[in-house]
Amino acid sequence: MKKYWKVVGILLGLWGVFAQAEEMPRVASYTIDATYVTEEPGIEAQADITFVEGSKSPKNLTFYLHGELQVSEVRMDGKPVEVAQDLVFYTADYSSVANRIQIEMSGRDLPKKLVIRYAGKINPSVVRAPSNYMRVDRDGVFLRSFLYSVWFPVFLNENEDSYPVDADVTVRTPDTFVAVVTGSRLAERVEDGFRISRWQSLQSNLFNIQLTARPFELMKKDGFHLYVLRDAASRATAAEILSFSAQLEDFFQANYSGHS
Repeated sequence: MKKYWKVVGILLGLWGVFAQAEEMPRVASYTIDATYVTEEPGIEAQADITFVEGSKSPKNLTFYLHGELQVSEVRMDGKPVEVAQDLVFYTADYSSVANRIQIEMSGRDLPKKLVIRYAGKINPSVVRAPSNYMRVDRDGVFLRSFLYSVWFPVFLNENEDSYPVDADVTVRTPDTFVAVVTGSRLAERVEDGFRISRWQSLQSNLFNIQLTARPFELMKKDGFHLYVLRDAASRATAAEILSFSAQLEDFFQANYSGHS
């Protein structure tokens, strides 16, 4: 009987913890400006965030970043606010560790715009499978997103489902590197030794907002585009992929065009 009551007590305690968990506000859009730093490999970034209209303001506004990333400044509608940062177990990052950042709202409404500045390293981890290759080093940038590498602020607990958002991402790299982000490339220019690329993704799931930067070049054929490394083997493979893609498109056009 004592064991029974112990089990009941534990379950009630856990229920109390879950019952107290606050609903996270939903993000409507991210505008991210990220710089790939090569001297001490890492990233420096600023994220401007808007929330879905009607989202409730929690007691503590909480978001997560990869555990090595530190927040240097947060502004709500232009005004600086204090934050608390601590490392927590977080399975939605490849390292299983996240920096949890909390803002005490004290009855304030959610801001129309939240600005977060942060920076740090993103080293490889052996906590999970070797295929979880996320990192930022001298070879480039290899980042996925929520559930893998939390490289931008995420307002989700580790077991919550992600959802679609709008994302406008500008990436600054040395001019020998080319950044690729999920979505459509809006612009790219080289200025003072940096390549500056701007990408946009509309209503893309948080899970899909991924970033890589390597010494790529762009190969095109018949409307198909591939970013490839600048070596003979990569170029030859890309040429084969482009050729096959064009043949596949021709086949579908000839056999299925106009079919419902």
